[in-house]
Amino acid sequence: NRRVVTSAQRISAEPSAGFTQSFENPSELEGYYRLMNNENVTADGLLAPHHSSSWQRAADEDRDSVLVVHDTSEFVYKGDVPRKRLKPKADASSFYGHFALAVSETQQPVVHGVVAQGVYRVVNKKWVEGQSEEDEVSLSIGSQRWVDIATRASAAAPESLDLIHVMDREGDSYKLMAHLVALGDSFVIRAQHNRSLETATGRLFDSIPSSAFELERDVPLSRRGRKRLPDARKRNPVRKSRVAKVIIRATTIEVKRSSGLAETIQPSMWLSFVEVIEKDPPEGEKAVHWRILSTLPVDTQEQTTRVVDIY
Repeated sequence: NRRVVTSAQRISAEPSAGFTQSFENPSELEGYYRLMNNENVTADGLLAPHHSSSWQRAADEDRDSVLVVHDTSEFVYKGDVPRKRLKPKADASSFYGHFALAVSETQQPVVHGVVAQGVYRVVNKKWVEGQSEEDEVSLSIGSQRWVDIATRASAAAPESLDLIHVMDREGDSYKLMAHLVALGDSFVIRAQHNRSLETATGRLFDSIPSSAFELERDVPLSRRGRKRLPDARKRNPVRKSRVAKVIIRATTIEVKRSSGLAETIQPSMWLSFVEVIEKDPPEGEKAVHWRILSTLPVDTQEQTTRVVDIY
């Protein structure tokens, strides 16, 4: 569709500009508004060709595996007037997009493109997926979106590729991890829950034995700016980019199924557990401390650093 292509070109040329500044003349702007107000135009329909091309680029790279990086972003529209079907906020309205991005596992990562996504809004503290009232689906819990998008990505991936799902702390869900294992996919997920263990006393965060080997290496950290939502700034404070000197340790553990989950979900899982701790952070900077769960092996130093590099 020529109008879709033209609109994408105009907006991508200067994403921060308003629509009235993005388009060259009133007829282009009117065409864009008609496109967006057309109920037959959906995000899934517009992005389906992009999904296919992204998977093709990943398969053409001639590698056995590809990273599928997940995250949720909130899209905020400022203004006192509430926008239809968007979540009201102080002087603004918003909705959420959850995306899965295919990325090469190389020293210089190559982004192949978006391979799955969902559009969500929060209604009375409940997550709802869908762009129109007719196709809305309520999620049992908000974290279900991680399961849904991972399932869509896995189902559409070429059979020649092994998927490694990469998720931050919100992906630390036993139900989600068990689901990824059932799909036959691997994962690297940052841990946030100090889980109970099946075959050892104590809990997850204290499970690495003192006899475990230690690695020291440099890890580049990206800059975090101030132009983020308050909740995001609270979870991940502002920082300058730097190279952190870290100590890496790893072990293999068997975690118990979380209480309250259905008995049909496997009662325990053997996983790799990697801990990354920064040595001597700069004054005023919070030290890096990552705890990572993965289905990838950590029997050797090379395997352990691979998990850290992926995250």
